[in-house]
Amino acid sequence: MNCIETRVATKFRQRAIVAAVALFSLVAGCGPVGTGAKSRLAGDGHAGVAADDPYATMVARDILTGKGTATDAAVAIGFVLAVTYPAAASLGGGGICAVFDGPTGNTETIDFLPRRPSGGGSVAVPGYVRGLSSLHARYGRMPWATLLDAAEEIARTGRPISRALARNLAAVVATDAGGGLRRSLAGLDGKPLAEGDGWSQVELASTIAVLKARGGGDLYNGFLARQYVDAAQRAGGALTASDMRDYVVVWREAARVKAGALTLATAQLPMNGGLIGAQMWAMLLEGDRYTKAPDEEIPHLLAETSLRAYDDLLAADAGTRQISTFRAHTLMQTYDSNAHGARHSAAGSTPVLAPYAGADGATSFVVADNDGSAVACALTLGRSFGIGWIDPVTGIIPAAAVDVEAPATYLAPILVIRGGPDQVIFAGAATGGVGAPAALVQTGIAVVAANRPLAEALQAPRLLHTGSPDRVLVERGFGAAATLARRGHAVGESGPLGYVNAFSCPQGLGRGQGACFYVSDFRGSGLQLALPRK
Repeated sequence: MNCIETRVATKFRQRAIVAAVALFSLVAGCGPVGTGAKSRLAGDGHAGVAADDPYATMVARDILTGKGTATDAAVAIGFVLAVTYPAAASLGGGGICAVFDGPTGNTETIDFLPRRPSGGGSVAVPGYVRGLSSLHARYGRMPWATLLDAAEEIARTGRPISRALARNLAAVVATDAGGGLRRSLAGLDGKPLAEGDGWSQVELASTIAVLKARGGGDLYNGFLARQYVDAAQRAGGALTASDMRDYVVVWREAARVKAGALTLATAQLPMNGGLIGAQMWAMLLEGDRYTKAPDEEIPHLLAETSLRAYDDLLAADAGTRQISTFRAHTLMQTYDSNAHGARHSAAGSTPVLAPYAGADGATSFVVADNDGSAVACALTLGRSFGIGWIDPVTGIIPAAAVDVEAPATYLAPILVIRGGPDQVIFAGAATGGVGAPAALVQTGIAVVAANRPLAEALQAPRLLHTGSPDRVLVERGFGAAATLARRGHAVGESGPLGYVNAFSCPQGLGRGQGACFYVSDFRGSGLQLALPRK
C-alpha cells in the first residue's frame, strides 16, 4: 500500500465523487487559473479569510462563525493546509506570521521556520506544530483539539483534490526521478492523481489525532518525536531527538516603518522579504512621493524603489541596516523621475521566481475577526513537497533543509496599522520567491495610498527590479513597458511575479464602520470569504 492511502473512486462511487467535485467547484468558484476573473465571493463584512487552498478558507469560515478568534482560525488553517496543500504546507515544515491583537493592540511576529539540524543533512527541524501551538497558547480562545478536528476528518475520510494542489502535483510527479512522490500520489491505475480525484491520508489523520489528544509537544518530546526522527533518518537526514526537543519558536516585536498616522509592521531578520517590503514602502511614502507622482511615472518609480531596496537589503552588511524613513530618504536622493539611475551591482543572476502558486514550496493566508485581530502568515517546506518523500508511518512530508539564500527567506507577511486607536487597515502575505516582497508592496501601496479597490490592485500587472541584473521584469500584459524603456530601463517579460493574499479595511478592522474586503490572488486558485458584521 502507498505511504499515503490513496482512494480513487471506483465505478460504483463515481457518481458521488463527480457530485462532490461539482459542489467543490461551485463553492470555490474555480475558474481557469490565472484568468483574472472577478473576485469570488468578495463580501462586505469585517471578519474573513483569503488563502491559496479553498478547503482551508472554508474551515476558517466555520471557526470564525463559531466564536473563534483570528488566531484560532489561523491554527485551523495551518493544519488543514498540511492535509490539503502538501506542496507547500506540512507538519514537517514551518512558517512565519505577523499578528495584531485587537483587544490589546499588540503587534508581534512569530518565527517557526524549518531549521537546519545540528548535524546537518537534508531534512529540516520542523517548527510547524510548535509554532501553531505557541500561537494558540498566546491568542487562541477555542479548545486546541477543536481546531484540529477538520484537518483530521479531511485526512481520514478524504476530499477531491483541489485545483490549487493538482497543478503542483502534476509538475512534481513529472520531474520526480526517484519516484517517491509518484508512488505515494498515484491512483489505483498508477497515474498521478488529478483535480477532483478522491484522496485520503489515514496515517496523517492518525498523527493529527495524537496531536489533538496529547498536544503539539508530542511531536517534539514524545512518541511522535521518536517516530519522526526515525523517519527522517530513514530518508537520509541527520535529525536527532535533541534537535526536535530543543526547537524553540521565536516571538519578536515587529519591525516597523512609520509614515504619518500609518505604521507598517513586518518580520525582522533573518527574513529578507518583510524588510525589503518595508524599505520599499518607506521610500514610496516619504514626502508623499507615490501619491504625488503622475500615473505615467508610477511604473518607473516602482522600478527604482524596487532595485534600491533589494540591492540595499541583500548587500553583505545588510544585517546592520536600519529600516527607517531616514534610510529611505538616503536611498532615494539620486532618484530622477525622468531617467533610470546608475546601475547598482555589476554581477547579476536571474531572479528565482515561482511559475505558479506553491511551486516555491510556500503558501500564505490572511485572516481577521470581528474583535479587530488579524493574522498574516507564510508557510514553507523549503522546496515544493519538501524533500519529496512522505513518511509511511506518520504521513508527514519533511521540509528540506535549505540555505538562507533560498526563496523561503523572501516570505513577506505585513500589517498596515492606523493609529488613534490602533487598527489594521491592510494585511497581506506573499510567496513566489524573490518577487514576493515587491508584489505585496505594489498591492498594498495602491490600496492604502491611492485608495484603489483591493481586487483591482491585485489584478494589476506587476514589475520587479532586484538591482542585479540591471533589468526590469514585467508580467505579461504589463502596459507600461514603453514608458520604462523611454526612461532608460532594460525591460524583460516574465510570468507571475509573486502570489498575494490580502484584506483591506479602509475604515479600520473591527470598529463597526465600513467594510472589509478579502481577495486571494487571481494568479492562483485560492478562495476568499468575508463574513457579515455582527
